[in-house]
Amino acid sequence: MNRNVADFDFIFISLSETWLTDSIFSSELGLINYNVFRCDRSSVTSVHNRGGGVLIAVRNDVSSQFLKVTVSDFEQLFVKFCYNATTYILCTVYFPPKSSVDSFKFFILTLEYFITTYPDCSFIVSGDFNLPGIVWSNDENGVTYSTSTTCHARCVPESFAYFNFFQLNEVKNHYGSVLDLVFSSLCNLIIARSDEYVVPENRYHPTLIFDTMAPVLSESELTHPYFDFNKQIMEKLNNFYCRTIG
Repeated sequence: MNRNVADFDFIFISLSETWLTDSIFSSELGLINYNVFRCDRSSVTSVHNRGGGVLIAVRNDVSSQFLKVTVSDFEQLFVKFCYNATTYILCTVYFPPKSSVDSFKFFILTLEYFITTYPDCSFIVSGDFNLPGIVWSNDENGVTYSTSTTCHARCVPESFAYFNFFQLNEVKNHYGSVLDLVFSSLCNLIIARSDEYVVPENRYHPTLIFDTMAPVLSESELTHPYFDFNKQIMEKLNNFYCRTIG
């Protein structure tokens, strides 16, 4: 991890291809100000004994909850957290190259379950989908896409379009492609390249920063009750003060 990670103040950190195993404890990662959730590569998720893995870390002053999912042949992680009176469900995934259509379909079914179960939550889904042949765009309703080659996982763009999600990452890697996708139910989520990073970035995966553009509410705005004085009440108050002062 980056040596300055303890000084970071991000609300959450999302990592794909962590290469972590159960021999490495979360306490060794240096994320002392965060609650860490992991889905490491194992013999259940892959025939390969290294690589893969996803991680979500949520700042420890933010209420967060791990959402259990069925283990499959790829890594996926769902975490619910609340910030500024908004509840988010954050998902991070990693699909190895040439993943099967069934793997993508299983992920879509899992996501659909959470969308149905938590209809009032805002969703952010990020990770390496390894779908470089798709050109992503959006209209007012959500994702649109095109492809010059046969798309073996057409269920991914079609499902996110059906969910009215937007694909918001346009940051290309060193080779001019976008492998890390960011889908969200929030059309105003801003994705940009970050100058700060938790781990050294490589040429395939630039470090991204998310800005939800959520209104920042002060503590007084969240807890202080306000009385709505209408015109009639204001006239009565004015007459009362006039009689009292006179």
